[in-house]
Amino acid sequence: MEEPRGRYADEAAVLLREHNVTVRKWRKTNSGIAYNGCREIECPHPRDVTRLAVVAHEIGHHVLGHTETKWATVPRWKEELDAWMWSNQALLGIGIKPDYEQVTQSLRYCFRKAVKRGMLHIPEELRPYLSRTLIEWAEDEMQPKPYGVAKDDTVVWVLAHNHGEAKRLVG
Repeated sequence: MEEPRGRYADEAAVLLREHNVTVRKWRKTNSGIAYNGCREIECPHPRDVTRLAVVAHEIGHHVLGHTETKWATVPRWKEELDAWMWSNQALLGIGIKPDYEQVTQSLRYCFRKAVKRGMLHIPEELRPYLSRTLIEWAEDEMQPKPYGVAKDDTVVWVLAHNHGEAKRLVG
């Protein structure tokens, strides 16, 4: 596989080597993936701190054991939070200041996805990364919504976005 290119290529190569991770594919975007069952990742070339952080983040998924099985043992948001914290520590360990705004934006994206998939409460660990507007949106999304009226005139409510399956609450 091609070696990392960019301003932080040496740092990325050290992290990859130290943690026995290989790059399956170099991406053109600032996104990455850590594959389950093998120590391979996809990530951007480390041309700047943001892209180096993505490399470290994906390595972090392997180091933290998130890829050892295809069945998650913790929620996805927790894996993402832990991988970003690992990435930040890895960068600080080699003398590079992490891009904390990148971490915040990534965790907000992950949080929005979790809410849409049925998250029913806001984890305290994520609150420092969430804006007031995002928290208000999430709290509204997490409320049961009126679905219709049953034959006996009771209102049927559903919890929206619950993995594609509506939970019926009759009240």
